[in-house]
Amino acid sequence: MTARAGAAGGGPATTKCIRNLTTGTHVFVAVNYLLGSYVGFAVLSRPGFGIYCIIFTLLWGGIAYFGFHLMTKSGLVAGPPGSGEILPLSS
Repeated sequence: MTARAGAAGGGPATTKCIRNLTTGTHVFVAVNYLLGSYVGFAVLSRPGFGIYCIIFTLLWGGIAYFGFHLMTKSGLVAGPPGSGEILPLSS
């Protein structure tokens, strides 16, 4: 078995499950920071902490957005485990 690169040449193709799980965990962290910004501003009255949380909400959200599109850009996904197949992506 040899690993084949995706169409964009950025590395091996990923499965939809890996793509969605990776994006979902990044979104979860972004939402957690968003909640932290609310707590920082409204509950604790600590604007420094609220600003910190807003900055990291934007960073994690941006990484989730661009990461999802980079993983989708190749247009290919890996076939069943052990098959060595690369299949077209059907969203």
